[in-house]
Amino acid sequence: MPQTFWRREVPFNSKRTPACTNLSRIVSAAVVFAGESRNPDEAAAMIREACRKLHETGVTPEQFSWAKKAVYGRTLAMLNNTESIANAMVSQYFAGYSLFDYIDRAAEVTLEQVNARLEEQLDDSRCALSVILPQE
Repeated sequence: MPQTFWRREVPFNSKRTPACTNLSRIVSAAVVFAGESRNPDEAAAMIREACRKLHETGVTPEQFSWAKKAVYGRTLAMLNNTESIANAMVSQYFAGYSLFDYIDRAAEVTLEQVNARLEEQLDDSRCALSVILPQE
């Protein structure tokens, strides 16, 4: 398999803040895995391997049940904070939904829908790695 993962190194400038984009209104979407690592290439390879395994096996019913409960629980916990409610309402509004539509959709999603989405979105041929390096 050819190496399709490309690397982009960006010097870190603490005086600028990266722009954030709400991708919910765009037809396509992005899945972002973020974090810190002393070896970003190795971390990226591990993520790609995990995605490859998901393509082969899909999400199991047990994993799905656990994840669905976790999403539902986080959503309910978010309702205890007015700032979180406001942020969620704005995000959902711009996506064309209400906050309660999101809760209903999270409760109604099926294992088959999740596995179909994984097939579409976790495509190794469209991966990128962005590394932010300290200024020298």
